[in-house]
Amino acid sequence: MRCAKTFATAAVAVFAMVGGERVAAAGPCSALPNPLVIESGDTQEPLLKTLGQKLRNSTSGPMTVLYTTTGSCTLIDDMYNARKLAVNLSYVPSTAEDPTWTTAKPSPTCTMDVAGGLPIDIAISATFVSSCTQAAPPAGLGSIQGPIQSYAFIVPKASAQQVMTAEEAYFTFGFGNAGQVNPWTDDLFMFIRPPTKSTILTIAAAIGVPAAKWKGQKKDKSTEVLNLVATSTNPDKTIGILGSEVYDANRGEVTELAFRAYKQKHGFLPDSSVTSFDKKNLRDGHYTMWAPTVYLTAVDGTNTPTNTNAKAFINLVLGNPTPTVTDVDGLAAVVGKGLVPDCAMTVRRDFEGADLALYTPAQPCGCFYEAAVPQGKSSCTTCADDGPCGTGKCRHGYCEAQ
Repeated sequence: MRCAKTFATAAVAVFAMVGGERVAAAGPCSALPNPLVIESGDTQEPLLKTLGQKLRNSTSGPMTVLYTTTGSCTLIDDMYNARKLAVNLSYVPSTAEDPTWTTAKPSPTCTMDVAGGLPIDIAISATFVSSCTQAAPPAGLGSIQGPIQSYAFIVPKASAQQVMTAEEAYFTFGFGNAGQVNPWTDDLFMFIRPPTKSTILTIAAAIGVPAAKWKGQKKDKSTEVLNLVATSTNPDKTIGILGSEVYDANRGEVTELAFRAYKQKHGFLPDSSVTSFDKKNLRDGHYTMWAPTVYLTAVDGTNTPTNTNAKAFINLVLGNPTPTVTDVDGLAAVVGKGLVPDCAMTVRRDFEGADLALYTPAQPCGCFYEAAVPQGKSSCTTCADDGPCGTGKCRHGYCEAQ
């Protein structure tokens, strides 16, 4: 009991470190201009804040992103059953509305004043839909693959651990105390997510332990896992799971373990080094704990979103031309928040835990990605048009191979 109380106290002490400060409701949701209502996994909240602020400040196509976070399986079920959001929603303010607000702060909330709630324009799962249901989507609901999200095991900074193997993870999280994998032999110091969350679903597929059977302390939010691992009173025994983009924003608080998958001889980080942000090992297939984000929205017969704001938002995320919003660089926002655009990948998979296959995007953006990440650089030729690219193509300011 003393351990649980210590964890709770420590978590409160660092709540502000990861944006846990509470914000009061700020007026009715119906009063916010040109709304786009999103239900999302919490790993995508940093992107929602960043892109939402740019969209609210846009002069060409301003809109307000209203959102709430939940598990990927929960939001998929909500979309399949056309449920509405009847709760108070977070929203991203404009700079004019709140000059002091930054994406590092919690979002303000609006009061739900619409009877029965608001329909969901986009639901963002951070894993394959097939991880949650094998049912076919209802007519008119489409899925569009978005950026790649990686996941990781994390330990406190004071821990001496550097690598987790798939076999060790199988016994640690499959058997807990009885797994006898030193030093992770105490369930009280193992912090995981509920089985509806993409973080545990993706890692579960990588290690072969069903998400519902994991041992450890289930925490609803990524920030809870981060806080509890960062402030643990027993660093050697402590381990947690986290989305890599959350880790990237908090590298000073916890350590990411390299992962050695089944059939591999070595462990790999998502990045090429402990200090880089290039996701090189993820992009080329050496790091295997990742899944695509999936955008669920109403579509027509060509899988094109029918909601104007949803279409613009998704096109920005994908790096596609977006005529209705010309002053927002969505691809830069995606890269800046630790996600990997599909166009920067060289491998892909068709379902959670599936073998990887070589992949060449139709419109590659690897050069742009490598230059845009923190501390990034690219050896590719810069360009304003196809002129200097030879047989290649100028995309996002760099000469790509095609």
